[in-house]
Amino acid sequence: MPAPLLAELVAAVLQAGLPPETALHAVADGLAGAGDSRAALLRHAAAGLGTALPRGPEPGDEALAELVSALDLAVRAGVAPATLVRRSAQEQRRRAVVAEQRAVRRLEVWLVAPTGLCWLPAFVLTGVVPLVIDLFTR
Repeated sequence: MPAPLLAELVAAVLQAGLPPETALHAVADGLAGAGDSRAALLRHAAAGLGTALPRGPEPGDEALAELVSALDLAVRAGVAPATLVRRSAQEQRRRAVVAEQRAVRRLEVWLVAPTGLCWLPAFVLTGVVPLVIDLFTR
């Protein structure tokens, strides 16, 4: 399941009225049933919500760490967590689009480079070299 969709799922469960810890456990149960490996990470994150212990990003899933960070901020600040989680999902989607656009631009360069490497020597050999030879022979 993509990370923004996971964040939207957590936000929907939060919007239904469940507290953040219970929401994370409910989504983790659903993920475990689907065979997703992030279920254990969600359960671990639910256990540490609202504590003063600093946590680093979970290994291998920065988007999940961002989701947990948004929930943790909501719990500590006492604001509606669904709004922060939805904003986190929107930001994750925006970053994914930017990364895809960068990959496309990089691919464009890599696709044009072989053409340039073939055409440039041909242009030099058929256009520039005869011109230089003609200039020196006159």
